[in-house]
Amino acid sequence: MMSDLASSPAMIAAGAQQALRAWTSLEPAATHRAAAAAVLRDSDAADDGQAEAMLVQALWKACPRLVVTLVPALEVCQDGTCEVRENRGLLTMDAVLADWIAPLHPERAACMRDHARQRMVNYQNGTSSIAALFVLWTDGAAGALKAAARTLWLASVQAAWAETRHVRPALSRAVAVDVLAPAMTERAQVMDNGEVRDTGGCELGRIAAVDVDTLEAVRADLSLLSSLAGQRLVRYLVLTVHDAWQDGGVADPRSVEFRGGFQALARAIGDGTNDSKRLQALLRAGQHVHWTHPVVDVGGLWTWTHRHSEPGRPAVLRIVVGDALAPAMAARLADSGGSRWAARRARSLVPELRAEPPMSAVRDCDRAAAWMLLRLFVVELVDNARILAAEGSVPISEDRWRDLAALARLPRVELAALLRSWKTGDRAAKPLVVEKPQNHFTLSDAHSPELEFILEGGRQRIAGAVGGRKGKRKKRMGNHL
Repeated sequence: MMSDLASSPAMIAAGAQQALRAWTSLEPAATHRAAAAAVLRDSDAADDGQAEAMLVQALWKACPRLVVTLVPALEVCQDGTCEVRENRGLLTMDAVLADWIAPLHPERAACMRDHARQRMVNYQNGTSSIAALFVLWTDGAAGALKAAARTLWLASVQAAWAETRHVRPALSRAVAVDVLAPAMTERAQVMDNGEVRDTGGCELGRIAAVDVDTLEAVRADLSLLSSLAGQRLVRYLVLTVHDAWQDGGVADPRSVEFRGGFQALARAIGDGTNDSKRLQALLRAGQHVHWTHPVVDVGGLWTWTHRHSEPGRPAVLRIVVGDALAPAMAARLADSGGSRWAARRARSLVPELRAEPPMSAVRDCDRAAAWMLLRLFVVELVDNARILAAEGSVPISEDRWRDLAALARLPRVELAALLRSWKTGDRAAKPLVVEKPQNHFTLSDAHSPELEFILEGGRQRIAGAVGGRKGKRKKRMGNHL
């Protein structure tokens, strides 16, 4: 129970005002994510990472204006007295918050005023406590921030999310399988002439600059693409660039900036080593190789620049992703290969899973291989999307799992434990897969947005195949007549 001191209007307002300063952080913070998650928990967007990301971004962008509006109301309550300040029969802070909400969602503002007015009546009648009166402003003003998040969701974000439910962050199959898979499984080799080939001799690309120093540096660094940091960096960039592209309010959605340099990058991708030199080498490997594909010229994965820190100014790392990791790659593939089977297969989209998968069952040294197996599993679903849409799961035999694990370079002894954890989840993540029936797999509810994306592709293929058969039948009948 609150002490008299902690529950005074002055103390509550002081705590709320301190919390408001955190709302205007340089980037979305835990407070924004907590409010967004609370709003979405009971909605049809529960567990949808893209919906949460969109709401967090909208809330974070709205907070500076909201804070400017609220601060004067909070200052009124901090004049050294313990009086409850009213505004039109409402607590002053509630009234100002409702006024901010009104242009965005008038019905919600009216409802908020009704509830706030009733709280004031109950307090004045002695039937409720001062803590109940200030319910939106205690605990770091969490209630007020949640009210703002719910308003933004109902006013605009929900509709925007609904329009993009079938547009997910994804890589073209050409990139996921023909470029990243060899690079991320140490099958890419740098030749003395600057060519990059896989272990079977197929050309994958070329080093953009062929001077000896660059050649040797990339040869040494290329294996880092197969590291856990490499896997998580690609995932982070695909998700971040897609979100910026969807948001539409960013001047250059391909540009991702890390204030704090390589340490900020390490935090963003969850790289516990925090090894700046290693991350720099990883970025070099992704920049200098110009990847190729029989259907389309892929180019580099990214370019990057780094500004060192100076007194009063943090280091800034800026990564600009290439077409390979950007939403534009699918369009380029669509324009390049016609309707040939190889071209259609190359441009099919492999969604990037937003929710974290269970990975604790494998040793730390095998986590990167486990992530690669995850990528190959999603590709398996995409390649068999018609079966997935028709039957609800895709057959993957034990032998096929062993083949995929070998491609991912996951030791066979780790496979069974990893698959068990993918079915049951672990302390850090919900289940990844559902097996129904035996040796038939699909994604779990935790990854329902990505599953729906793949299913939609399967349904379109089925519809296209039916339309194609009907067209051929009509043509044969026309020839016969």
